[in-house]
Amino acid sequence: MSDDRKRVNIKAFLEGRSFRAGSPFIPITTIELEQFESILRSLAVAIPAAISQPTSANIMSLQNALRQLLTFVNQSGFRAGVKAELQAVLELTIAGSEVVPVPLINLAGNLQNLLDDLLSVTLLLEAPPAEKDKLVGLIRSISISLGRATTTLGTGGITGPAGPQGVPGVPGVPGVPGVPGVKGATGTPGGIGPVGPQGAQGSAGAPGVGLNNITAYDPALGPTYAQGQVVSYEGSLYVANANGPLGTPGSSPDYTLLLSGGTTGATGAGLTGAVAFNPALAPGYPAGQVITYNGSTYIASVAGPLGTPGSSSDYTLIAAAGASGVTGATGAGLSGIVPFDPALAPTYPSGQIVTFGGSTYITNVASPTGTPGSSPDYTLLAGSGVTGATGATGIGLNGAVPFDPAVAPTYPAGQVVTFNGSTYITTVASPTGTPGTSPDYTLLAGAGPTGATGASGETGATGVGLSGIVPFDPAVAPTYPAGQVVT
Repeated sequence: MSDDRKRVNIKAFLEGRSFRAGSPFIPITTIELEQFESILRSLAVAIPAAISQPTSANIMSLQNALRQLLTFVNQSGFRAGVKAELQAVLELTIAGSEVVPVPLINLAGNLQNLLDDLLSVTLLLEAPPAEKDKLVGLIRSISISLGRATTTLGTGGITGPAGPQGVPGVPGVPGVPGVPGVKGATGTPGGIGPVGPQGAQGSAGAPGVGLNNITAYDPALGPTYAQGQVVSYEGSLYVANANGPLGTPGSSPDYTLLLSGGTTGATGAGLTGAVAFNPALAPGYPAGQVITYNGSTYIASVAGPLGTPGSSSDYTLIAAAGASGVTGATGAGLSGIVPFDPALAPTYPSGQIVTFGGSTYITNVASPTGTPGSSPDYTLLAGSGVTGATGATGIGLNGAVPFDPAVAPTYPAGQVVTFNGSTYITTVASPTGTPGTSPDYTLLAGAGPTGATGASGETGATGVGLSGIVPFDPAVAPTYPAGQVVT
């Protein structure tokens, strides 16, 4: 495209005379913007390939991309002037690509004219600046690739085919054989010639058996070993020299020693002597003492080590503490324990915990069959222990007294008290504080909600009244009437 034509087109664009009357800008939808970008990316691949290597496949790929662009222009909402300008240059470019053989110089010129018009249209699109910059960059990239592909055009023609071979000449007449001469004397042998050049390297041999096929020596299987079989015997490694080797490794010539076993070392300290690190006892540690500290295991490198494991050079790390694992899913828990009931067993879910015969089991499957302890559908969690010795007789609830803060300092451990409708037990002697707020009391039974008021009963006989309260006297107790109030 000539410079004059470029200047006229750009000026026409800016004045709104060529592409859109009344406004220099060209409207475009978001979908059209995406289609335009996709077609430009296709041209970025097809144009340089068709110019640098004009095979039929590359030319066909270029024509398809140009026809996609023509279809896009025809279906776009561009004004008539914009469409006409682009349709004209596209039709000429497609027509130029259909000539056989393709005139590459003319085709490259048409493509450059097309890129010039596409750049002019792109600069006037009513699109976001970032999208417009992306499209301009694609067009510039295609133009650079086209320029590089055309640098080799015109440097030389294609080599023509070889001409036909000429007609062979007429053979000459053979001459008359000469008379054989007298055999000469045998000459002195010549010296040894120089060493010839090294011959070509032979082909690679088949891969060897390798040590990854090591097996422990078995005299019963020895006759089946293949040549190259590696075996271990009494701490050493051998390789079979032949198929079906005889004898024993170490004494038979059918085996070759690969690696001899070392002598048995002295017995190590082992982890049986591992102790938790104690800075007060550390000066007495012998060399080789195994200790644990912060979840890791160390060994004392010297006697009477100094410092702390992990920071002192007197300790060597044997095993570092592992990272905490991921928290497992919440288990069924013992809150779901039920006594085993053969009638309900078919309804048990997998993971149901049951007690039976003093032991605790968990179901492995839903709807288990059989009886815990004999059925594989149950797994033992805790076996029944031996019956312990009979414990001392507890205070029991018959010793319950109303909570009295004045008397509380005299309560023994295990004293049962009532307070605000709830029942508590003291966990220590001489408890402090108030039941329900003090850790010295443990709740045994919480106060229940107040029940509905019952129906009024018949009026009873007039009671003795509080005036009849008497101190309790065991000698007089047999004479107390029903309802007698005593302290």
